[in-house]
Amino acid sequence: MKTFQMIIVLLTVGMTVAQNPTLKISEEVNLKNKYTQELRELYAQSKFLENTTPEEINANRLAIRNAWMKVDPSRGNLYRPVDNGGHTEDYITSVIDYRNTTPPPQTIKNRWAQDIQVHNLRIDGGIDIVEFNDGEQLYASSYRALPTPTLDLYVSNDLGETWSPWQLVTFSEQVVKLKMLTLFAATGDRYLLVYYLSQGNFFNVMRWNLTTGAPLETDVITGDVVDFALDRNYSNNTVLQRVFAVYQKSNNLIYAARTNAGTYGFDWVDETFINGDRRELSLCYGRAGSIYLASVTLTNRSLVTRVNTDYNDPNAWEASSFIEDGAVRESVKPTIRAERLALNQDNVIVVTSSRGAGNNGKYNIRRYIKKNGAGFGTGITNASPNGISYLYFDSFINYYNDDSNVYIGFLRQSIDGSENNRVLLRPYDGDILQESEYASYETLDVFDNYKPLAITSIKLGMGEEPMMVFAGTSANGTHAEGLYFDKKSSVLNTVDFESAYISVCPNPAQNKVEVQFSREAMPKSLAIYDTTGKLLNKQFFMEGTDTAIVDVSFFNNGVYFLSFQTNRGTITKRIIKN
Repeated sequence: MKTFQMIIVLLTVGMTVAQNPTLKISEEVNLKNKYTQELRELYAQSKFLENTTPEEINANRLAIRNAWMKVDPSRGNLYRPVDNGGHTEDYITSVIDYRNTTPPPQTIKNRWAQDIQVHNLRIDGGIDIVEFNDGEQLYASSYRALPTPTLDLYVSNDLGETWSPWQLVTFSEQVVKLKMLTLFAATGDRYLLVYYLSQGNFFNVMRWNLTTGAPLETDVITGDVVDFALDRNYSNNTVLQRVFAVYQKSNNLIYAARTNAGTYGFDWVDETFINGDRRELSLCYGRAGSIYLASVTLTNRSLVTRVNTDYNDPNAWEASSFIEDGAVRESVKPTIRAERLALNQDNVIVVTSSRGAGNNGKYNIRRYIKKNGAGFGTGITNASPNGISYLYFDSFINYYNDDSNVYIGFLRQSIDGSENNRVLLRPYDGDILQESEYASYETLDVFDNYKPLAITSIKLGMGEEPMMVFAGTSANGTHAEGLYFDKKSSVLNTVDFESAYISVCPNPAQNKVEVQFSREAMPKSLAIYDTTGKLLNKQFFMEGTDTAIVDVSFFNNGVYFLSFQTNRGTITKRIIKN
């Protein structure tokens, strides 16, 4: 672990662990018949340590290792640092920090409408978006290969209305894949992490402590990696949050590993072989230690899922479940997401591009749902229109215990180029995958040669708001250019400017506004929101109220929303405070 002081070449020291050369590509780990009573008790104890201390968690891990050494030393030896291949140097050559620059003034725009341009630079991958503290800050990323391999990181402090450069990181060689991750909770510092795969097949991580403002730190995780997927748990203290990953080696064997509590996404341990014959990995965390993996087979693109029932146990991967036979229907680039529920109450969705085996035509959406510990069952297809393929899925669920929708983002590709490619969103509310909504504006042609989109969501006083970033297309159509942002705003989308049931004046206002209600819309309560959807004030009305005075003198100048609950439902008015 190291500190990056502005522009400096970094070094890292790794520990080596021999890989098992006898593993076959078809093998799977399933050693539950070797569990002793001591091991069962230690694993049961580990599930109750989720919100204790790193010391207790790591002492339990060491006790598990020692118990395995008595039964099967080869399994006990899994509990050690991940081998980084003796790699002693990362690929970062410079960092430019824009954090002290002044952002442009805030603008107000309708959502799911004209897209906001984050930047107009070339893009060759690495598109992602993450949020902190219910949208207090948003971070967006993209990667450009030319003229110098560069990661562009941008920040927004007003829920995406305006964006500013935050960090620019250059590399000494090309980057194959990038993924951002956040560590934050009610207690502890906030961390932004970027995991990346270099062209030399090393799996690396960058980390910023946003609370202290410390310089960039880096770590090399392991080598010989060609793909990865990861997620984290959601402990209420950042120090207890751990990151879990699966990664594909160049020999097509799949391994799983994790970080320890108290290492903040660094110092990977417990590497375990779990599969061969897999690619296009997608991983998500559930609850109480459960981890879900979706992938497709190398041989015929069969869709496969696996579950680890206890992330404290590298041996706890259940046998693979083949949920779609590639000989009948091929699957491409699945995404998997789980509600924060225990295994016997789980609710998991897998969404993938799908078409008949040997079919060279368009791709459709196919989804699979697993509930209450049962299997995924038969998939359901949503056919794309003629001349349209559905591709490049991404998914997101908030790090809450419950009451969060899963959001699925994907590309609507025009096969013959007769119309612009669009980005769409589909919410999964726990029961059904709801209708698609266009996220990108019809005048923007979204790039379609790799995954050009990413999704997040936030929870505000008026509900949950999904947000997306996506890449435009260069004028000559050869590469992606320009990163764009849009969101579905529950505030702006509920505004009724023409309602005849409530009148508000004066508007603009300086100190107070008078509200007149008709008999058809008698008020029950009033909630006042700013343009980010943050609840600022709430008051209740006596029955029969037909006039009210609202004090806005203590608000800063700007736009606000008065949301009235009435016997006709919610009526929202926009006001301007001068």
